[in-house]
Amino acid sequence: MKTQFDKSHVIRQFNQVSNQYDQFAVVQRMVGQRLLDRLAYIRIEPRTILDLGCGTGNFLASLRAIYPNAHVIGLDIALRMLRVASRKRLSTRLYQLLCGDAAYLPFRTRSFDLIYANLMVHWSDDLMQTFCELRRILAPEGLFLFSTVGPDTLYELRTSWASVDQQAHVHEFMDMHDVGDRLVSVKLRYPVMDVDYCSVLYPDVYALMRELQGLGVSNCSVQRSPYLVGKEKFQAFLRAYERYRTDNAKIPATWEIIYGHCWGALDETQHNTMDYAVSIDQIVRKE
Repeated sequence: MKTQFDKSHVIRQFNQVSNQYDQFAVVQRMVGQRLLDRLAYIRIEPRTILDLGCGTGNFLASLRAIYPNAHVIGLDIALRMLRVASRKRLSTRLYQLLCGDAAYLPFRTRSFDLIYANLMVHWSDDLMQTFCELRRILAPEGLFLFSTVGPDTLYELRTSWASVDQQAHVHEFMDMHDVGDRLVSVKLRYPVMDVDYCSVLYPDVYALMRELQGLGVSNCSVQRSPYLVGKEKFQAFLRAYERYRTDNAKIPATWEIIYGHCWGALDETQHNTMDYAVSIDQIVRKE
């Protein structure tokens, strides 16, 4: 399934914010840590780990600390993000940093036992192709652990702009069930997903927009308008957002966070029944 992202614009935006990204990535670090915490309940001993969409490398050391005998590779589509990671002295014999596209991964088939992807999946411009690639490189008993954002993400921003015009100002993100359907369709096994919400408060809309720009979360839709928003229209947008101001005089921005994991595809010669009904024994794997 193709999305409406302009991939070249996504790459350009993340490259531009690489040096300031970490100072704004509060939600990203929180979600990434919660994703890591889930590994405590899943019994695996991976030898090879891929941090897919590793950005500035905030979780490479954590993955290596959890699995000290594993070889960890960080891959990101934005070269300048990887340069920031490299300056953190993460590119050693224990870590490798590679620039690449999740839809066309430069790895051998079944070469990873764990793929960790924090808030990366929703940036793919071809989700089915990306999932097919993950299926290819994931070992049959390997784990794909990921977080992404759902359709309620930044809904205050989206609805405020929608009251002003019909232009595509904010991305439409995929529903949790649609993500699960696509995992099943590429034969990744036993997908388990849940959703959480967090709300970040700001003194005004300008502070929110500065943070989104610092994260590289700008409008990368192929349907975005090539023209600047006029002053009158922007003021109307600000007035529309005011209806969400809280009792403590803050304006909120909602993030719908989807957490998920699934297991590698079986050999084609093995019987594989795909089902959403997942028992506890299947969620927490035993030796």
